[in-house]
Amino acid sequence: MSFFKDLIKGLPAASSIASDGTASSEFEGYVDTGSYSLNAALSGSLFGGMPNNKITALCGDPATGKCARGTEVIHVFIDGVPTSTTYADLYERLATNKLVGIPDAVRQLVQITTPTYRLVPILSVIKKPEEAIVRVILDDGRTFECSRGHLFQNEFGESVTAGSAISNTTVSIMTIHGLREIVSCHEIGIEPTYDIEIPAPHWYVSPNGIIHHNTFFALGIMKQWLADNPTGAVIYCDTESATTNQMLESQGIDLDRTVKVEPETIEQFRQTILQLLDRYDETPLKNRAPMLIVLDSLGNLSSSKEMQDIRDLKDTRDMTKAGLLKGTFRVLRLRLSKLGVPMIVNNHVYANVGNPYGPPKIISGGCLGIGTEVLMSDNKTKAIEKIEVGDEVLTHKGLRKVTHVWNPLTLDDGYPECFEFTWADGTSVIVSENHSFAVGDRWIQAKEIVYGDYLSTLASIGMSGIVPNESSYGLPRLIAPTGKLFNISEIRRVGRKPVYDITVEETNSYALSNGIVCHNSGLVYISDYIAMLSKSKDRDKDKQIIGSIVKVTMYKSRLSKENSQVEVKISYTGGLDRYHGLLEFAEEAGMITSSAGKYTFPGHANAVKANKIAEDPTKYFTPEFLKALDDSYVIPKFSYGVPTSAVIATEDDSE
Repeated sequence: MSFFKDLIKGLPAASSIASDGTASSEFEGYVDTGSYSLNAALSGSLFGGMPNNKITALCGDPATGKCARGTEVIHVFIDGVPTSTTYADLYERLATNKLVGIPDAVRQLVQITTPTYRLVPILSVIKKPEEAIVRVILDDGRTFECSRGHLFQNEFGESVTAGSAISNTTVSIMTIHGLREIVSCHEIGIEPTYDIEIPAPHWYVSPNGIIHHNTFFALGIMKQWLADNPTGAVIYCDTESATTNQMLESQGIDLDRTVKVEPETIEQFRQTILQLLDRYDETPLKNRAPMLIVLDSLGNLSSSKEMQDIRDLKDTRDMTKAGLLKGTFRVLRLRLSKLGVPMIVNNHVYANVGNPYGPPKIISGGCLGIGTEVLMSDNKTKAIEKIEVGDEVLTHKGLRKVTHVWNPLTLDDGYPECFEFTWADGTSVIVSENHSFAVGDRWIQAKEIVYGDYLSTLASIGMSGIVPNESSYGLPRLIAPTGKLFNISEIRRVGRKPVYDITVEETNSYALSNGIVCHNSGLVYISDYIAMLSKSKDRDKDKQIIGSIVKVTMYKSRLSKENSQVEVKISYTGGLDRYHGLLEFAEEAGMITSSAGKYTFPGHANAVKANKIAEDPTKYFTPEFLKALDDSYVIPKFSYGVPTSAVIATEDDSE
């Protein structure tokens, strides 16, 4: 290969023989996340984790923690008009489906005030099942009635539950009037509670001035990385101004090895990190210390244009933000790979309605208005907002399954500027301006379509399931197309509307009720690995909330099987639990047995309960046991490229 080695010397783009192993796609190790289960989901091995030179996105729903009694007053702005109402009334006025426990997208512009006096949109309203209600009384006489698990913010920036004040009368919480002590907290009954969902940083102010706050996920991984890299440091980009030193120290993070960066815009973040990486690159390799970059969170970064529009009091949406984000991560991705620097991107998203393990937020995907009918497998139609994961739709390649559903909560821009297209036959559809249609053998966005354009239909391009002679767009090349082409007779702007979309396996397309072929959505940013997080509450024996159980679904991975799921446990005091989930792995692998809530391990005469195992996990999960579990079960089950049949009798064959 000497000829080719000489041939590629000095090329503008870095080039090497693959067997040399010097390409930036290669990596020498992993970032241990601090959780064996999370390592398995990310890399396919208990002893893996995040690749040490890639971008890993942790996308999770914000901790709910805003469960108020229905009679509590809330101040909002509805279409710009200041309005005082109750949580229950807000739900009745704005919710559409009214399914208990399911987020209901708000159909109009409703905003609420943050502690910095900024207005942010309320994305959904939720009515939750009945639970214990407490009345919290502050030392200045102000009151708030909510669930026991409702989260406030204390003087250290930490989240505290309302219920914690029942047994501890020294709890103090932040309000816009200063720090106030809870002097009384007692139960007053059992009722349904109500919740609202808002964007990062997830703080809002109720009429009595109390600040309500949510939590986030990446600190546990930071702690483990610092422990594994004693000479390294974390570059922590805090876009929410919400992570206090007390919060970091409570999670065991060394402040002397944590650099706080507070970028205000996407451009400032990009410039700062690129300059940092340039200086890192200029440092001789022997003098470099390990470095981890954390962005918390992506969703709270504004663009320079957006900031200027706010200064100019312009109520306009920045349509350049999507491309700016994608361009930023496209540049960073290669630089990080070449320098061997890992990066965690934390992004708060909202759980997909009806699918707690749904995909992360997306941007610029192009979507359809409520009520748009889509062709299904039975030749019937279904409204776009009612389609579910697993449904089969008609595409230009035949029947294909829906793999994800998107709604105004899971779309980065769930209420975009929209067009109404009217066809020659009088039917019409509302679409976002970046929704793509098949026009001939190309995908064309709605904003680029003009009067007289003919949109392709299933009948005009054929629907055999096998498409020969495809164009680079994945559509068949049309030679003198005939049949049902739809001519657009009218195009008009209709303002901002709530929109929906679906993702379809393989083809990434589907058809409307009249057969018109359109494309589905794409991801908000370029990441090598995307882990979707979904939280539930972890309670102690007294039913007090002590942390979260996080379900992790691998949405995108090059090392582990996509859609792999694990559970991770995070406590408010101890962070990530390294061993949580291993009992289930070992039992499924047949390495341990359980009976009456007790587990029997090889080499141990007596069965033992899970809580006793948790007190001294290394006694049971020895290095030899973990190695055997990894080889026989974890790698075959989670690792990409290993046949599912290689997993030893773990699946239930009863069905």
